Amino acid sequence: MADRRQHRNRLISKYFLQGLQYKEIQAMLMEKHAIGISMSQLKRLLKKMGLWRQGGESSLYEIIDAIQKEISGSGECMGYRAMRRKLLTKHLLTVKGDTVRHVLRFLDPEGVESRQRRSFRRRIYHNLGPNYVIHIDGWDKLKPFGFSVHGAIDG
Repeated sequence: MADRRQHRNRLISKYFLQGLQYKEIQAMLMEKHAIGISMSQLKRLLKKMGLWRQGGESSLYEIIDAIQKEISGSGECMGYRAMRRKLLTKHLLTVKGDTVRHVLRFLDPEGVESRQRRSFRRRIYHNLGPNYVIHIDGWDKLKPFGFSVHGAIDG
């Protein structure tokens, strides 16, 4: 019995951290896992697990540290909405959008400015020689007529 509860709670936590709404979590539990719970029970379980949508925020130091890690890695081109989602799903931090926006403006003013201008910053990468990296693209507009168009270039 305890294993079933732990499994249910893990699923609820997983779906919550993916950003699903309460009704969506309820539907996923019912359709995929045959677990039926009421909305009040779902909210009670989320509260018990310390998961909430509104209200308190994580500490500002944790938020700044996580944003710095994301900016130095793959999150350098993220806006504040995507960064907020990443903080919730990857770092399990509860944070308001305004807080993320202000911290991003403080930590990465050039990035915020380039995103506001919608200018594309080309990335530099190094490869080890010819035929090491191949870029492939397809054009499917003619696929209903039996033509598949694909191209590749050595990058």
